[in-house]
Amino acid sequence: MKEHERKPMPMPITLNDCLLLWQMGYRVEVNDGKVMAVVKERKKRENIA
Repeated sequence: MKEHERKPMPMPITLNDCLLLWQMGYRVEVNDGKVMAVVKERKKRENIA
């Protein structure tokens, strides 16, 4: 396996899995109790004045 090759993100099974993904910056989309997608959230720019 190459150095920079990533394994696909495993689908979360429990609510704790969803919370862990959220802490890592991922969004979990759920519909009717089934996971539809796991999406990496982009960093939001904060306006510092």
